Amino acid sequence: MLLKNTLSDIKNEYSFIETFLYDRWISPAITNAKNEIFSPETMLNKIQNKGHALDVGCGGGQLALALHELRPDLNIKGIDLSYHQVNRAKNRTLNIKDIDISYGNALEIPFPDNSFDFVYSIASIKHWKSRRQGVEECLRVLKNDGTLMIMDAMKGSSDEDISNFVELTKIPSFIKNKWKKVFKHKVCKPSLDINEIHSLMNDLTVENYELLRVDSSPSFQLIIKP
Repeated sequence: MLLKNTLSDIKNEYSFIETFLYDRWISPAITNAKNEIFSPETMLNKIQNKGHALDVGCGGGQLALALHELRPDLNIKGIDLSYHQVNRAKNRTLNIKDIDISYGNALEIPFPDNSFDFVYSIASIKHWKSRRQGVEECLRVLKNDGTLMIMDAMKGSSDEDISNFVELTKIPSFIKNKWKKVFKHKVCKPSLDINEIHSLMNDLTVENYELLRVDSSPSFQLIIKP
């Protein structure tokens, strides 16, 4: 029953139990890949000292913390549409003055134009009711010389790549095989495939971007430099 009810509608706000399971089971696997996500060569080393970063769809705040560990000089804002996750993120980052978490919608980011040197969104775009509007908002708050990075599960990912990721999570072993099916149909399928991402960039007239498939993972990474 738990598996049947979990992630019933990917574009609705997560329930308390869904955010709890994501926070405990899934997020650690993503956070452990922080050095690959925030590649120093392509991103971190290019953000100015004491720059400003925004985490769109920050969840429980784990990646904001991971970024802070890698670049403690940055001022990091995080927004999420789930009050449950915002509360978890606030509690996690309570004693870190350079991380500020608040409730916010990716489709109406509550910050002025040209506010951030680095905007990133991990495992969030598949939830946005308008992917175009969400990306437009991310670009609006990004400085002209900034970097936007979006990463999420990819539609059409192979069973092998899905299995590789699920094995890295803290999902209890006795239900991992069932969760691989849940991940394929409830996480990857509602997301974007390579062609849809290129089409989205074309619709937005974005030319300077790089789209990568993450090796041995059911994920894509999109890097945009306006």
